[in-house]
Amino acid sequence: MADINIPIFRQTIDGYNIDLNLQYDSSGFLPLKKSGYYGLNWFMNPAGVITREINSEPDDYYIYDSSQINGFLQAIKLNKTNEEVFAANYNSDNYPALTSSGLRAEMESDKYSFNFFGISGYFYLTNNGIPIVYCDDPNIVVDVSDYQQQPVADLTDCKPLSSGFKITDGKGNVFLFGGQMSSLEISSNLGQEPVDGVVGGNGAPNMTITSWYLKEVLFKDGKRISYTYNDDYGIGEEMNYCKRKNMLPYPANMNAVAFSFDINKYVNQINTSSENSFDGSINGSHVTGSGQSSTWQSPYLSYNVTKKVKLQKINFIDKEVSPGVFDNNYTIEFQYLNTLNDSYRYDYLEKILIKNRYKTVKTVDFNLSPKGSASKRWLLTKLKLNQDEYNFEYYNDGFFPPETTRAVDFWGYWNGKPENNPIIPAYTFSKITGDLTITGDSRNSNPAYSDAGILKKIIYPTKGTTEFIYEPHDFSYKIVRNSTTDFLPQVVGSTGVTSGLRIKKMIDTPNYGNPIIRDFKYLQNRDNPSAGSSGILKSNYDFFTYTEYTQNFNAAQQNIKRIVEQGSNIEQSIFSKQNMEYSKVQEYLNDSLYKEYTFTSSLWYPDYADDLLANTKFYLSNYSNIALENYQKNSKVFFIDNSDRRGKLRDEIFFKDNNEIRHITTEYKTLTFHPYCKNIIKGNNVTNNCNFNTDKDYTTKVNLIKGIWVQKSRIRTMPFVVDVVSDENYLSNGNFVQNTIYNYLDNKTLSVSQIQKNEPGGEVIYKTSYSYPSLPGDSKLVLKNILSTPLKITYELEKWTNTGFVSRETSKVVTEYDNDPANFNPKSISTYDLLTGAATTEITYDKYDSKGNVQQYTSKEGVSTTIIWGYNKTQPIAKIEGAKLSDISQTIIDNIVNASINDGQLGTDASEQSLISALDLFRNNSALSTYQISTYTYDPLIGVRSITPPSGIREVYIYDSANRLKEIRESSQTGNLLKEFKYNYKQ
Repeated sequence: MADINIPIFRQTIDGYNIDLNLQYDSSGFLPLKKSGYYGLNWFMNPAGVITREINSEPDDYYIYDSSQINGFLQAIKLNKTNEEVFAANYNSDNYPALTSSGLRAEMESDKYSFNFFGISGYFYLTNNGIPIVYCDDPNIVVDVSDYQQQPVADLTDCKPLSSGFKITDGKGNVFLFGGQMSSLEISSNLGQEPVDGVVGGNGAPNMTITSWYLKEVLFKDGKRISYTYNDDYGIGEEMNYCKRKNMLPYPANMNAVAFSFDINKYVNQINTSSENSFDGSINGSHVTGSGQSSTWQSPYLSYNVTKKVKLQKINFIDKEVSPGVFDNNYTIEFQYLNTLNDSYRYDYLEKILIKNRYKTVKTVDFNLSPKGSASKRWLLTKLKLNQDEYNFEYYNDGFFPPETTRAVDFWGYWNGKPENNPIIPAYTFSKITGDLTITGDSRNSNPAYSDAGILKKIIYPTKGTTEFIYEPHDFSYKIVRNSTTDFLPQVVGSTGVTSGLRIKKMIDTPNYGNPIIRDFKYLQNRDNPSAGSSGILKSNYDFFTYTEYTQNFNAAQQNIKRIVEQGSNIEQSIFSKQNMEYSKVQEYLNDSLYKEYTFTSSLWYPDYADDLLANTKFYLSNYSNIALENYQKNSKVFFIDNSDRRGKLRDEIFFKDNNEIRHITTEYKTLTFHPYCKNIIKGNNVTNNCNFNTDKDYTTKVNLIKGIWVQKSRIRTMPFVVDVVSDENYLSNGNFVQNTIYNYLDNKTLSVSQIQKNEPGGEVIYKTSYSYPSLPGDSKLVLKNILSTPLKITYELEKWTNTGFVSRETSKVVTEYDNDPANFNPKSISTYDLLTGAATTEITYDKYDSKGNVQQYTSKEGVSTTIIWGYNKTQPIAKIEGAKLSDISQTIIDNIVNASINDGQLGTDASEQSLISALDLFRNNSALSTYQISTYTYDPLIGVRSITPPSGIREVYIYDSANRLKEIRESSQTGNLLKEFKYNYKQ
């Protein structure tokens, strides 16, 4: 996809860049995709979210009925280990297992994916209730204490019980997701349209929580971020929407609800065909017979209502001044409009207001326009950031098909076929081999329709532009399952063109000067285009199952063959996963090769089965033993997903004048059989356990295939980490190669324990070793889950000699903390003499304020430096070198602090000048004449306005209407120009 990103807001807290960016998905037109809050294909992630992929039943599904299957939370009540569940020999008597209360439970966890603050990953529940996590931060801990079962049948007001998760990162910061209904996305399946004897009316409630949105962030230093969502709860008829059966809610009632929602209608069709033969003895008589049966139905609409989450406000909170009363530093507000779409209300974003404590510093206006004739899509046509205006143009936005069109290809992209297009394509099937061949073209892709409503051009505030030119995906490989691959997923050679779009060219045209043209190619071999594309078609359209088995009775035998074909106009996974991957991409700049990228792909890391032959057994004892391939043919056999190892940058090659000048290679490895310690957090209880091993980090999935076979699998979350980075530069006097090796040698952590850099020739090696908090000595940090911050860093040098490598330590740096259980700020940083072992304190942090800001520190020379924080303790306004805080009168401190608060409230040139005058009085105070003083003023949420060093020569910073730095001048806003910044176009 094209990398399209418009920055709106950034705030940095504890190393996290908290960004509000408007982004675009250019993968192609999907008729079923909603226009969303920001316009079709535009998206933001202003708050983090946990989503789930449901396997069988939702994990939290709960019903008081021993004949029905409950979710995985009920299975956890068995108190069995993963090993016990995996080792069990399941049959019709013990599958699924019964809990102690006599209720059945499924035996596979849903998959939960999270994305927040640049952290992404996923987790599964396990049979012992402890989640297993895959994430680049190896110290992430997921607490499921607030994740509870949902007795859906009892929730007659369509309101789920409170449901949430707590994630603690390796820095000790806590992220709270979900909770009450307002921060939950909820899906309700309402049956189908009332045709062919199907009757509409009311039924039992139907709702499933699909997403938990970030509700609050609790930073270890006391700062907070809170997210306020629209109050979703209502009363009356509108709260009965989830009880509709084979009908949609009434528009008049639904349009009155407080929450935002999507009305979804999907085309479905299911046909079956069976044949059986009987041969055996009944009451002493030999009996034979055979029969056939089939069902066919016309395509019909399935109904769904999704209650969405609508963000209203983000508060950046400095501290809690009293119970329940918070000091808000910054606020982001979201304002919405609505209109009607197909009789139902459609909510979309009108405005974002970004405010500091006292005033609005940025206004972002969204202009969405309905496009198309009969069937509308809302496109973002204009965006204003204060006075800076962006305009957007789109391809083929004059006509769109209805959302319920059958004119879609296998992956849900529009293919332009007639509206009566068969949703199940024509095909042939061999019962002997199990191979299926699609012969019809009703679901074939047609790239000519993929660009409907897709972004064509951005016109920037500077009047520069970026134009996007797309092309269809092509491939030289695809993943197949057929008789030649023993029905295992396998990458085979196959060429073709398929659904969706990829970026072909981007043309950046500034408001003056020559265009910059970037071309993208996707070749296996850049020097031999005839070798074809590096593309791999990943997904097979799954619409057909065939079952063949023999059932044994006393002196009798029955042979059964069954076909089920199912068609739909939606491929659910396409909204989160692409149907294509590329192992190589080339980027050209003005017709000259600039970069080539190689990515890990299915060629390296295909999906696989967990010992399929050994771990798939018969469920019913009276069925004949059938060879493996018989139940594997076109069956719902489960394969381990290896996608987290794919799409990682493997090689990055740089070119100049079409010649290779630099080559960076990154190799990865899986941490197998690696012991480590981990915190287990349940509510307010934290325990540190060192009995973990990556080999045991799995959840057991027990999958029932066609009601006949049971397949057992281990789903693992072994870390996939950087192993070696090789950086080779091609110079005129020879090649320069530096290898960086990442070692994971500490059996208490999964974090990198040593980084080793080899100089060219390999005769000199630099090693940097890291020691992290651990028990028993660092209990305060460990129990706060502050595990990613190294306490000791040791530097070593190894040199090659005639007798081999000789190693010596060159330095050691230790960070120390005090014993105050409420203070998680460093106390000091020390280095150690390598001959005597004596410690030298390089810097001591003497004082912090209530917000964790350093007020005073002392260097190893014994020189103290004091920092005065203004603007409600959010910005440093004075640095006094040589002074302790106690050396400075509180009265003169209060004078500049109060002046900064006044400047923050008014934000005028006059208030800033008053602050500068107060700072000058501070600088010139006779009691401070022996100290070196620097002072600063700010426009909060925009940037520094002035810096005055000890010399007194002031630098003044000037910003444009979009709050971008424009000029730096001397002494005043009209003084000598020191530096100027131009923003002509985005490259």
